[in-house]
Amino acid sequence: MNLLTAESFAAGNGSYWSAVLPRLDHFVRISNAGPREFAAPIAMPDTRRQSFVSETAFYLWAQYASSAVKPDFQQAQARARLRLRQLAPHLRLEEPLTTDERLFALVLAQRLNAFCSESRSLRSVQIERRLPGCGWISGGLPDLIAIDESHGHSLTYLAEVKCVDRTFRSADMRQLVCYIVLYYSEFRRLPDLIGVINPLRGTALEIGVDEFFEDVVGSASSDVVNELLVEWSSAGVSP
Repeated sequence: MNLLTAESFAAGNGSYWSAVLPRLDHFVRISNAGPREFAAPIAMPDTRRQSFVSETAFYLWAQYASSAVKPDFQQAQARARLRLRQLAPHLRLEEPLTTDERLFALVLAQRLNAFCSESRSLRSVQIERRLPGCGWISGGLPDLIAIDESHGHSLTYLAEVKCVDRTFRSADMRQLVCYIVLYYSEFRRLPDLIGVINPLRGTALEIGVDEFFEDVVGSASSDVVNELLVEWSSAGVSP
């Protein structure tokens, strides 16, 4: 059996996902017509290392989320290099970020931190908390799992950060669906909210898990997730 990460499985297998989530593309188109805006959009500086800048920004934000007093660029760049060498080994990452790139990474990190602490009230933030695999899914690494206390009660919030100059895509939501199933496999309960956060554009696509599956499948979230978990865990079954 060939194992797939949640991230690689979500990025491909389009015909499979169309059958499983038949109204997902429509949901994403509607969501892109009016996403939640938490900040004005900003432009990425003219650099060929946008991925390096964005990943460094993510790990700078991770320091904020861990209550760091002063950002450690060296540590953030080291973690960004490690991550990108796994995802895109062709990128040239030897040279450190320039002063302009560092400043922009810091701005992105601050925008993401403002979203998590001001637009949302996130507590107990876990960054890149590995979810164990099931069946032919080897596991997943969601960007953040947290407790959202924005509305006076505690909700489990599972989200991805996409620091790119584009609208949200179906693959972004498929990735979250993979994480929902893996989360359920480990904890035997569903997260309450899912989101995709874009600090570059200042937008977020957020929705309750129950509402999401009702919109894209027309069935209860517990039924859909249980079916996927059983299917993915079955011996010899893969898309």
